[in-house]
Amino acid sequence: MKWALPIGRPFGIRVEIHATFLLILLYIGWRGWGLGGPTTALWAMLLVALLFVCVILHELGHSVMAMRFGVQVRYIVLFPIGGVAAMSEIPEKPIREFLIAVAGPLVNVVIVLLLRPITGSFFPDPGIEVFPYDVPSLIEKLQLANAILVIFNLLPAFPMDGGRILRSLLAIPLSYEWATQIAVWGGQAVAIGFVLLGLRWNPFLVLIGGFVFFGALSENRLVRTRARFRGVRAADLMSGPGAVLGPEQPLSDCMRLLADRRQADFLVLAEGRLAGILERDRWMRAVEVRGADAPVSTAMRRSFVCFRPITEMSTAWKDMLTMDQKLFPVMEGDELMGRVTQEDIVRFLARSRGPEPVFHGWSSASPSRTTQQSRWSIDLG
Repeated sequence: MKWALPIGRPFGIRVEIHATFLLILLYIGWRGWGLGGPTTALWAMLLVALLFVCVILHELGHSVMAMRFGVQVRYIVLFPIGGVAAMSEIPEKPIREFLIAVAGPLVNVVIVLLLRPITGSFFPDPGIEVFPYDVPSLIEKLQLANAILVIFNLLPAFPMDGGRILRSLLAIPLSYEWATQIAVWGGQAVAIGFVLLGLRWNPFLVLIGGFVFFGALSENRLVRTRARFRGVRAADLMSGPGAVLGPEQPLSDCMRLLADRRQADFLVLAEGRLAGILERDRWMRAVEVRGADAPVSTAMRRSFVCFRPITEMSTAWKDMLTMDQKLFPVMEGDELMGRVTQEDIVRFLARSRGPEPVFHGWSSASPSRTTQQSRWSIDLG
């Protein structure tokens, strides 16, 4: 992610700190300096640093549990308002989503239990001091912060952990779309509460409320869009190969075909077999650098993603729109069947209408899994 500094790879997961995290660290240090000078500033910054270590452990709780179900965790990023784990998919099986969602808060519960013998209490008295001033007070405030994080993250505010737990439970009797819609309504209601409280007491809650409100809205849109692709396969969207090129043809042929046939992206065949793909951005850049007489082979993409005719588009559409690849060959073994483009996905969405959520009685009507790049949760620190 841009503006993020990698700090390690626990369990093979890339962990990064976003540059904006330094702002909260400096702000807390400034507040501490104002209350008690440089010593208080250092203690305050140490507390924040340790708290965000706990947030990373929280995200690792989500991530390790997800990996047990075969989910790829791409990275964890630490922001000023908390951590975000980017996963390749969100399981639609209620029990799996429940276990992944609850794993993060359980990490904070374990931290509270581990610190309890030192502090002698589950909820230490915060005292009148805002920031710690020695090691015992540092431990007490760290334990209290983790206890608050458990309660806060379990609020039924989708897409926070509590909201995801709520959706997983609702998805047992309801369809996944209805469960999501209800969780979104609940999350947005809580978000509005955050905003109202923030306007009265703490502007930071306004930021959290806005993040939760629009995060819920965005994920609801993703779920409903995915439902529109349910049952749609690559064969349903693909078109013919179109005009194809050979590796030795000049790039000027791309310009001619664009003018004559309005085709901008091409499959490249060598001896009747797929050798590469050539998209508009690549060949136009190559024309500028190498000239129009340069062969297609100098600009074509040799490593690319292909689909099979039976590829479920509900598991592929989101990745298609986020990848830099725009043309996707459809192959059956070594045989070229056709192609699907990003434009095909956009046209399908433009002409299709999403189904309304349907109540299915006391059984889950959701498919077992879906692949999409998704920010798993908003975990606040």
